[in-house]
Amino acid sequence: MNSLPPINNLVLRYLIVFLARVASYQAINMMTPQNLSIVFSPNIMRKKDASMIEAMMQSKVANTIVSNMIEWAVNLFPEGASVRASSDLHQQVLALMLNDH
Repeated sequence: MNSLPPINNLVLRYLIVFLARVASYQAINMMTPQNLSIVFSPNIMRKKDASMIEAMMQSKVANTIVSNMIEWAVNLFPEGASVRASSDLHQQVLALMLNDH
């Protein structure tokens, strides 16, 4: 993840922390880390020039990676575990986006 550009790294961290928060309500919303990964991994883990067939073949691996990232979000991104820290990540993402344009 450290090889990602700073804005991509921050957005990934923010998204995974957010998805972990959504998954924490899985008893109510039925959105387990696995279900969330099915929805989000095609967008997070998509190879830039992959054909539809390649993407489908890689989807199981991509789903597993994203699901594990959601399950381990607190360990992967301890700075995003609290609401305050999540807000700080949000501010960092916005600042980077504004500086890029």
